This record gives sequence, structure tokens and C-alpha cells, in this order.
Amino acid sequence: MKDQTAPVGYRVSIMARAIDPSTIMAGQDGRDWKKTFNGRVYLNQVYLNRQGYTSGGVYFGYIEGEKLYYISAESEPKENGTYYAYEDYFRASNRDDAKSLARDLFPNGLIR
Repeated sequence: MKDQTAPVGYRVSIMARAIDPSTIMAGQDGRDWKKTFNGRVYLNQVYLNRQGYTSGGVYFGYIEGEKLYYISAESEPKENGTYYAYEDYFRASNRDDAKSLARDLFPNGLIR
């Protein structure tokens, strides 16, 4: 059975967070740092069984021919100890397509 939960390139969930409360209160939610970030961006395939579950039991749905990828990046801590962290899940048909989508988010990042 083919589950139509998300098309190729669609972000399944977004979890971007700014750790500094004063930054959040100022309305700067961390979207801009991804464009200038030049550190490591980790891109991993998340393996799903035929029912659409990870080995940890999280359900993402199964779509034939599409793979689920997890992307994460973390900025270096600032002088006051705050930093930005980014995590996301998305679907792509292969790793090259996933890298292309990651490059759109982090144009200067080193994708691993």
C-alpha cells in the first residue's frame, strides 16, 4: 500500500530553534543564519520499514521509491554561550537530490 503523506522534497517536520531567549524575543528566529553558515551540515538517510516506521518506532509513512533524510547543523557558540541548531526531515529519491535540497538551505555549508 502506497502512503501519500508527503511528496518528494517536502519537509516532513521542521525543528529550528534559537537557544538565546533574548534573540527569540527580538524576533530573530534563526532563519538567516542558515544562509551564511559555513560549518558542517550532516545529512543522513533514515531507514523505514515497509509500514513507514523507523527502527525506533516513529511513523513517517512509506512512499515507494522515496527515501527519508535527516539534516542537522549547529552553529558555533557565541561569546554569551548561545547558538543556533537546526534539524529537519525531508524526502528525496536519492542522496544527490537530498544534497541539492540541503544546499538550498545551507548554500555555504559543508554537507556530509
